[in-house]
Amino acid sequence: MNYEELKIELETLTPISIKDGGERGEIIPIEYYIDGNNLIIIDFDDFIKKLLKKGIDLEEVIKYIEENIDNRFEINFKNLAEKFGIAPRDVLERFILPVTKKFKLAKLELNKFVLKTQGGEIKRIPYIPGSSIKGAIDTLSEFKYRNEILKLKRDIKEQWRGDRRYIWEYKREMKKSFNGLWRHIFIEDVFLDKLTNYIEETGYIFPRNKKVSSLIFQEFIEGKGKFKIKLPEENITIRTKFSIKQLGFNKEDLIKYSKEYYSRVIQMIELIVKKISLDESIKEDILKQVYFLKEEVYNLKENEFILNVGSGGSKYSKTLNFIDDNVKTIKLAGKNLLGWIKCRIVN
Repeated sequence: MNYEELKIELETLTPISIKDGGERGEIIPIEYYIDGNNLIIIDFDDFIKKLLKKGIDLEEVIKYIEENIDNRFEINFKNLAEKFGIAPRDVLERFILPVTKKFKLAKLELNKFVLKTQGGEIKRIPYIPGSSIKGAIDTLSEFKYRNEILKLKRDIKEQWRGDRRYIWEYKREMKKSFNGLWRHIFIEDVFLDKLTNYIEETGYIFPRNKKVSSLIFQEFIEGKGKFKIKLPEENITIRTKFSIKQLGFNKEDLIKYSKEYYSRVIQMIELIVKKISLDESIKEDILKQVYFLKEEVYNLKENEFILNVGSGGSKYSKTLNFIDDNVKTIKLAGKNLLGWIKCRIVN
């Protein structure tokens, strides 16, 4: 198999959030405290060591936590430390993040990150995984074959005579078919230059005329970076009952279907935002971003494409499912739309 390697320059158009999903993907309030405009995530093992060094019975600590913690795990670490005679600043820090003034004690969802040693110092570096970008490109590859996919779905449904179980056979056929293509698409992780990362409240807009903001705060990143994509130069032969026997996705497809698909997604977002019951100032701020994204898509050059990645986008966009035009949710970082990046092919 021969591949075309694309060298890409990336810039974020709106905040990006890639949930870690691992053990440290979520941080509860007992693991951090606020100092001015900084959120300081502590080394809890170091805190335990300091308790033991002072001769404090850990059973007493656990009892205090159980008596003071509420259903949202919103116990204040600063109060916990001071209760047992330990200054929060004396506990080792894992890392520090800037926060907005409206931050409340809540569960945090951190961006996916790696730890790297630089000059003997361990640094936490948020990044955009290649798998997140691949998820968005996978959606574009399915959008390319959307008419054939819809025919497959109708054919299988007819064979099952309306039995709801037909959907499982449809999903199996889709997986067997497109996995053959997806395993020939390779994308590097993206480490951002001029990276900024910060904590902001997450909000959701649902199509039934309401916005729901949770007490979940996420870490968001913005910046620019470089990475590479490898796409197959020839079509992949598919040996299934799928109606397409050859699948392919090249550079021209990436540019063409990015513009077609995301023009449609942004149009759907605009329609939803205009219809919902929402504070007019907030609605105006969101629509400004919608118009900005419309302009970005409209003015894409021949070597540019746009993607929606991570929380708020990626595989099977949560904003628009092209298979049935079923609007899902719009996710916000404060008043900002999430996950939009612009890429430029430089070779």
